[in-house]
Amino acid sequence: MIPKGYRDGNQTDVSLDRDQDGCHDDEEDEDDDGDGFDDIFDLCPRGLVGPVLPSQDFDSDGCVDGEEDVDDDADGVLNEADICPRTPLSTVVDGAGCSSQQADTDSDGILNDDDLCPSTPLGEQVDSDGCTVIVVENKGESTESSFGINQVLILIAIALACVAGYFTFKPVKAPTNQPHQKAVPTLETEPATTPEVSSEQAEEEAQA
Repeated sequence: MIPKGYRDGNQTDVSLDRDQDGCHDDEEDEDDDGDGFDDIFDLCPRGLVGPVLPSQDFDSDGCVDGEEDVDDDADGVLNEADICPRTPLSTVVDGAGCSSQQADTDSDGILNDDDLCPSTPLGEQVDSDGCTVIVVENKGESTESSFGINQVLILIAIALACVAGYFTFKPVKAPTNQPHQKAVPTLETEPATTPEVSSEQAEEEAQA
């Protein structure tokens, strides 16, 4: 405050004395908003009035973070697009405002600095270390349900093997070289009939 400073103007006019310290902002006040940062270093020279604590101004630019500072960590990426809003000062960052340690190369939700598996395939379920979670399936029910199917398949395989073995090792009869003889039908002959000789003729033949 300068009690014998600039005289022209209304001292209660905030537009002339932002922090109401009795000093004309344009003529004699070196810290218009009274935040502890001289106007020549203050990126918000007429910002919120009152001292700014280090916890309120990460990059020490004279602008209160979250209130008037559009880039809290001064990395060149505005807060609205910065997914790493408090990157250490003077650190090289990517388009998302993250350093190589803060970035998430494999997009698994674990930053590279904490990611033990930084190249996890996209979409994989990961643990707190960024590594793929191995899911152990409960095979109790599936084993019981598949037991009957396996038995049936085994029986079918055995049956097919038996059929194939039978046709493979089935004995084959060798053809015989005996000529084929045709059967000759036999003619039935009538027995010769002897003429009947009378008793008289017999006697005559006997006497002759």
